Amino acid sequence: MASALGVEPTTHQMALPHLIDSSKPRENLVLIHPGASRETKRWPVENWARLADALAERFGCAIAITGDRSEHSLAAHIAATLKTRSRAQVLAGKLSLPELARTQSRALAFLSGDTGPYHLALAVGCPTLTLFAPTDRGSSLEACGPHQANAKLHRAIQTEYYDDSIQTISLEKVLSEASAVIEASRARDSASP
Repeated sequence: MASALGVEPTTHQMALPHLIDSSKPRENLVLIHPGASRETKRWPVENWARLADALAERFGCAIAITGDRSEHSLAAHIAATLKTRSRAQVLAGKLSLPELARTQSRALAFLSGDTGPYHLALAVGCPTLTLFAPTDRGSSLEACGPHQANAKLHRAIQTEYYDDSIQTISLEKVLSEASAVIEASRARDSASP
């Protein structure tokens, strides 16, 4: 992924300052990335839709659903079920990795499972909430979590036990944590000159 973004993979912590456009203000936009490489890492579609509706209503924000080309129908399905359809945009399959990084750098938050785009969001300073359903220590929050990141802006929820279904993570818990991330993101932006 680092090479596709124009940087040499020389460290365990990726930074992509060349993809951050600080001349533009942060957008009132929450990105949701529902896909993942394995079904066990995918939170239920109906939960993403309910979360998006709740956040759009609470924060008056637009929602964009990201993913690769193969996840377009998943993203379109979520967008079609939202009550706030007029504020939902399907970006799945439409952005290159650098374009996704630039979009993330201007968003209020990036919400996802443990995916490559989650690590990309961290690298461009986009506040994150990430859901983990590890099968072992190597795929856990401990191994893949937001290390050395501001805990107010980068939160994670992990299933109680290894091999628990990601479906055991409740919508209420995710809504609470996502709201806290968005509030922290807005507070950071209002404190910036």
